[in-house]
Amino acid sequence: AMIRALREKDVNLYAEFVRLSFLNKRGFVTEQMGNEVVTGCDSLDETEFPEQVFDRLFGMEGVYKTRPFRYSFEVRAESITKEKLQMMKRYLGNGRTFLEIGVEVTNEWLRNHWINKSLSDSKLENAIGMLHEEGFKVNTNILLGIPCLTEEQSIMLFRESVIKLMNLKSDRITFHPLTRKPYTINHYLFEHLKDNPFLKNIGIADGEHTGLPWMFSIIEAMAGIFEEFPKLSRNFGVGQFNIFEDSDILVYNADRSCSCNKDLFKAVDRAMKTLHTSEISEIRKNMKKDPCYKAYEEVLERQKNAGDIRETLGIVGKEMIASLWDTEKEIKTEKFLKELDSM
Repeated sequence: AMIRALREKDVNLYAEFVRLSFLNKRGFVTEQMGNEVVTGCDSLDETEFPEQVFDRLFGMEGVYKTRPFRYSFEVRAESITKEKLQMMKRYLGNGRTFLEIGVEVTNEWLRNHWINKSLSDSKLENAIGMLHEEGFKVNTNILLGIPCLTEEQSIMLFRESVIKLMNLKSDRITFHPLTRKPYTINHYLFEHLKDNPFLKNIGIADGEHTGLPWMFSIIEAMAGIFEEFPKLSRNFGVGQFNIFEDSDILVYNADRSCSCNKDLFKAVDRAMKTLHTSEISEIRKNMKKDPCYKAYEEVLERQKNAGDIRETLGIVGKEMIASLWDTEKEIKTEKFLKELDSM
């Protein structure tokens, strides 16, 4: 609130505050780095990142005395305009600059009605086209594991998303395994419905594992997409494997303390660094021997009761509404099911 008040009072003081915060933490950048990620809510939002901030960080008197090999800016697609992109180029030049867009999933209904992204297909396509016209590279971020859906549904949506983004000429695709973090729909599912009998029956409620995909699903999805598109690994990245311990709950197999989780994380990290994705396929062949795999198969069997995506969301939505609203649940359920009809 204090920083927002400063921004509203004097944008130049706000920009200087951002610059000094950087210098206090990092100092001047004098040696070339590989990839500098500039992140926040939206690096093209006038409130968060006005031109004065670009000037104080990247201008003639900025903090970068040596340009990194690559800049990566997180932006929202709806903030992208030709004017803003041309402004960025005045400070960054025509070097290697990626703009990262959070897509999450290319199914438009799920993205906007379930995940609440407020990003239409047309806006996404226009944003990617505009970035390429202005000489920028595009990195699109997607989820592997859609909140409250089954393992197989999430794997299917992951494949569909990768293929669609490849067709849209995304220069790089980064996938993030779904984590369980506070104030999200999958965290609410865990906190309030992990023992719900209806959701247990369809494998969505699964005790301590509720609200998370399995690591086996990550391997299955990655191996499948790399076998189908072998060259994809050159322009593919993985995120959310190295966030701070205990900040969010990462994907895991039956037991969080099981050594197989760390082994699989290391294998994925190694494959992304070396681009030797055959190791992922080899793990996929052998993972059925893992002691955790039987529990995974039991979850997959229960999830056969969930039906298709629309049916799954209908069941989950009704149970969530019942837990949130007692006296209004009939009205809320009717409204939700009507919205679901538009899927």
